[in-house]
Amino acid sequence: MPQSSTHDLTARLPNELLSSAFDGLSIGELANAMLVSRRWRDTALDHPTYWKEIELDTRDVRTGPGLLGKVNFFLLRLSRSKGRLLELSLEIVDTDFVDEVGDTFQALLDALNAHLHHLSYLSIDAHIRYLDAFLRAVTATRGDLRKALALLPEPVQLDVPRDSADIDGVRMRIKNAERYYLASAVSSSSKLPLLVGRLHDNCFMQRIPQAAPTIVFRSYLKVKAHDHRTALTHLLLSTHDLAVERLRYEGVERDNRLCRFCRASVETELHALFHCQGSADICSLRDILDEDVARLKGSSAVAMLQCLDSFRKFQYLLADKDTVAPLSRFVYHVLRCFKDEPMYRI
Repeated sequence: MPQSSTHDLTARLPNELLSSAFDGLSIGELANAMLVSRRWRDTALDHPTYWKEIELDTRDVRTGPGLLGKVNFFLLRLSRSKGRLLELSLEIVDTDFVDEVGDTFQALLDALNAHLHHLSYLSIDAHIRYLDAFLRAVTATRGDLRKALALLPEPVQLDVPRDSADIDGVRMRIKNAERYYLASAVSSSSKLPLLVGRLHDNCFMQRIPQAAPTIVFRSYLKVKAHDHRTALTHLLLSTHDLAVERLRYEGVERDNRLCRFCRASVETELHALFHCQGSADICSLRDILDEDVARLKGSSAVAMLQCLDSFRKFQYLLADKDTVAPLSRFVYHVLRCFKDEPMYRI
């Protein structure tokens, strides 16, 4: 029996593949695709092309239901944008625009004001008769923004922007305030001692190692082995099972949170990794780590690391994109050794 002409050949396609079939379509073609079925409509509405740029150009339709329909379609797309990053363009050059659309003009201004927070680009080419109204709409939230920026941990002053360069300047001040706040928060946190003063990712190549930028994607987050990456992250964030953290929750004084193997020093992160001599297995793991570093960076790098204190040595191994993988594997096995041994309590 022949298949029905209404059979949907895309019914078994995943939404992602159906969406990729819409790549290259114009806004008008996407609008036509929405008429095929509810699924096509939903997929087209989520397609990036539909949201990359929303344009209201009234130069070709200046009167009648066509103009009002175009404005309403513009407002509909805005209302369904769901916070997506948008580029917005308005071309309203006719002197009779307000007379033609009536109360919809105020709805347009309200919508513009409501969606300012997720616009990456805004262009308004309007008749001088409407410029003041548009300016009020786009600056109405300036007072709230000024208050919000003043309440940041590192306050940012907001002046009235005169051009795009002023706006870029505000963005840069916000980014700099964010960097300064994060750097201060990390350096002053008792929970993040291993993250203080992180080094640049090519520190082995630098005669004097440079500090890493505050906001940058860290090499340890690219470690492929999930268990190793997780173990290193737990160590960095002090969410591990070493006594220096676990016994803190029991109210034990820091000096009494002794290592479960050697019982001679506080069981800190650096003690567990580089100092404890109470476990032959952990000592063997250190030898393996040195062999890995020698293979990756040369024996001179191992000799250099042996001249550093344990914190600086850890910083080098953590920062370098080559040594961070063997470091994370080393951390994983060391923490396993400690987890398998009962906690020592005085």
